[in-house]
Amino acid sequence: MYSNADDAPEDEFVSDQNLFAPKKKLVLINRSGRIFGGLVDDVKRKARYYLSDYTDFFSGRMSQSLATTAAIFFANLTNVITFGAVFERATHQQMAAIENVVAGSICGMIFALFAGQPLTILSATGPTLIFEKVVYDLCTGMNWDFLPFRFWMACWMVLFLLILVATDTSALVGFITRFTEDGFATLISGAVIVLACQKIYEISYEAPITWRPQ
Repeated sequence: MYSNADDAPEDEFVSDQNLFAPKKKLVLINRSGRIFGGLVDDVKRKARYYLSDYTDFFSGRMSQSLATTAAIFFANLTNVITFGAVFERATHQQMAAIENVVAGSICGMIFALFAGQPLTILSATGPTLIFEKVVYDLCTGMNWDFLPFRFWMACWMVLFLLILVATDTSALVGFITRFTEDGFATLISGAVIVLACQKIYEISYEAPITWRPQ
């Protein structure tokens, strides 16, 4: 398995310019055939670059590094706070901005230290909001406590993710095409638009439009 295109052997990689060249195949991820083999191979490939990922920050122009850090930090923070406010209304204050900030901070640091992509931003997103809303409605309908149910659901997620990593299931990413990505993005956009329209409809009852204000 290859964490990125730079790790792939030259005979298995096709550049963007030659992407449509005949008799060439783009291969970026292969199954290792071993339990956790892909993870072990990724760690071995990443080990030689691990230290430089952090020391490169201090090489070159320090002002550019600090400006990039500040831009990413505030862009992530505003996104977390915004979605936190929406989470608060969707889950009736079971999850809010402070929980999103704490979770984003902890997960972001762990991911940057142990994952292969230190610049990846982890935060609340539209699909997460929809998922949490569905789970909260389910718990409300079944008279279950939302937070304990959410905790055990996360534990099961960890188990399933371990199984996926152990079996190199990430190799199936090679079958994902642009059509799959666009379809998923369309689904997310449609769901968010529907939620926004529902909220506007609810507000129309609380603050209806009147043509003759008193």
